[in-house]
Amino acid sequence: MSYVFFDRIMSEMAADPKTAPLLTRQRIPMAEFFSYTLIPLSAIMFPHIAIMCMTAEKVTSFKKTVIFYPICIALFWKRSTKWGALASTLWVALSMRGLWWLHESTAGIAPKPGQPFAQIFPAFGDLLLRSSSGVLVHGYLPVLPMVLGSAFLMIVVSLLTRPPSRATVEK
Repeated sequence: MSYVFFDRIMSEMAADPKTAPLLTRQRIPMAEFFSYTLIPLSAIMFPHIAIMCMTAEKVTSFKKTVIFYPICIALFWKRSTKWGALASTLWVALSMRGLWWLHESTAGIAPKPGQPFAQIFPAFGDLLLRSSSGVLVHGYLPVLPMVLGSAFLMIVVSLLTRPPSRATVEK
């Protein structure tokens, strides 16, 4: 049911000349492009959003954020490259695989609800913690380093590789 709703909204946006450029990389003014890059910084201006991100109890609330954030950068930043998108995607995939392994391998030390978090690797202090519900990074859900890492890789790898052709950018 939600897919039908999504398809309908996307069709309406594509039909509207004001919103159609938002679905592609076509001719977005530079000022508008940079306004999208400030979205992560909005957590400073809207701390309630950052607090929600840092205190959420389930990673499933962030599945779409982790996956679609790098894709949004790729769509709206004309300098993004396929190699930047690949690096970003691999970071998220490897992070998810590593988190799964940590979650499964530390099930035996998982504290009961209400008990303090357990250190996964005591030599690293509180870098990686095990809670009753999963693995934490410095006490926060791992979505934060995953999103920041994917954005960082998208930008750095795109800047280090050949830019897309003019024909690609003008599509």
